[in-house]
Amino acid sequence: MQTAALVLLPTLVRRGPVLWLLTHAVFLAVQFAASDQPGPAAPIPVILLTGGLGLLDTYVRAERLLWANLGVGPGALFAGFVAIALLAELSRLLVLR
Repeated sequence: MQTAALVLLPTLVRRGPVLWLLTHAVFLAVQFAASDQPGPAAPIPVILLTGGLGLLDTYVRAERLLWANLGVGPGALFAGFVAIALLAELSRLLVLR
């Protein structure tokens, strides 16, 4: 029997980095519009917003019932998207420092 993590993994690997990149781009665009010299985006809001957008994405795609039938709750979906965003943010920080 597969666990929730094994069921989530293929979807998260495809959608998570794209959502993180788009969220990061929006944060940088807002910072650039607010000032002439934008600094790095704060990692915690980017990570949490990516998790929320990932959860919203599953609702917009009407996949909520599918995930529930597979035994994956909203908390696991949110945590999965947050984990992918956290890995992306840590790798970005390691590369840029």
